[in-house]
Amino acid sequence: MLHTKGIVFRTVRFQESSLIVDVYTEEKGLMSFFMNSVFHSKNSRLSSLLQIGQSLDLVAYYSDKKELHRIKEVSPDYIYSSLPNHIHKAAVATFIIELCRHCIKGQTPNPELFQYIRRCLILLDRQEDFDPNFHLKFMIRFCSFIGFNPVNNFSESNNSFDLMNAHFTSFDIHNKYCVDIEKSKNLNKLLNDEYSSEKTLHLQYEARSQMLELLILYYKLHIEQFGELKSPSVYKSIL
Repeated sequence: MLHTKGIVFRTVRFQESSLIVDVYTEEKGLMSFFMNSVFHSKNSRLSSLLQIGQSLDLVAYYSDKKELHRIKEVSPDYIYSSLPNHIHKAAVATFIIELCRHCIKGQTPNPELFQYIRRCLILLDRQEDFDPNFHLKFMIRFCSFIGFNPVNNFSESNNSFDLMNAHFTSFDIHNKYCVDIEKSKNLNKLLNDEYSSEKTLHLQYEARSQMLELLILYYKLHIEQFGELKSPSVYKSIL
């Protein structure tokens, strides 16, 4: 028997009333669960618990010889108050989960990474003033958990970020991985900007969009078969 916290990453409907649920767990990493009769009227509470990004406390029947497991008991680990009904927060949460799904593979536990994702979703929910840079800050700090943390050595001479080598260097027009100076300055500001309930860094819409595209490219260069993200286009359309 396994008792762990988990975050819902994906749900796939199976036949009329069942689900296969991918959950990123604190104890065992990414796991898949088969759940019967989720959509029966008597289980309306259960279906509401299995929303993407929901933080769960679960007890499961576990065997390291199986790929698909069953949940014995499940309850909310944290109940979101504003996130589900705030269009911008919900879009950011969707993006965060999709990004995590593209980066986290297999049953390799990483409790620190799990707690980082969990804390960020709770912080997003609790923000009184929505921070439009939240997703960018998440992406930057997420890198440290998956092996390609950008080095913040920005200076007057090291004024261009090298996407391949993950540090700032002198701008070289012949290096296709060197980011232009203005975008590099914004990246440096984001690297220095902490999570806060207050918007500590002001970026115009276009600059935020450029940062998002830049960071997605950075991920693609460092994660094999990263694939295409669907949520950024939706996210851009509502901001």
